[in-house]
Amino acid sequence: MLNRFRRLGGLWGKDRRGTAALEFGLVAFPLLLIVFGGAELAMVLNQYLTLTNATIVGAEQFAFSAGVDATPYADAVSAIEAAAPTLTPLGITLVVNGAVCTDTSSTTCATALSGGTGYVTVTVTYSCAAINLVFNLLPDCRLTAKETERVQ
Repeated sequence: MLNRFRRLGGLWGKDRRGTAALEFGLVAFPLLLIVFGGAELAMVLNQYLTLTNATIVGAEQFAFSAGVDATPYADAVSAIEAAAPTLTPLGITLVVNGAVCTDTSSTTCATALSGGTGYVTVTVTYSCAAINLVFNLLPDCRLTAKETERVQ
């Protein structure tokens, strides 16, 4: 009986069929997680760079239109949306010298800009939770960019 087990054990020890498939099965899931996680991270970084660029463009437009343009709020929002056409919807907040501008007809915004002094702050937020390749690795992803410019 002992010789029979030795003989079977010897066969199992020499038979290497299926070893590659077993090793691939052990390595495949972490490898795919790294590949898709890297791709998702690259897309989020691309969106963050786009959002940051749009925020800078909007802040410059808003700061330079002080006393020159009749609709600085609308022009700044249009500049932000034009600079980031693939990022929708965007949460845009415009602040002049601590006064929040809420819409195109905001008298607080126009009064603060007409002085030609102070600072404008533009904050733009975007929810990037909709990115799904295979796994939803970033379910609560929210990007925020903030830029402050001196009123010219």
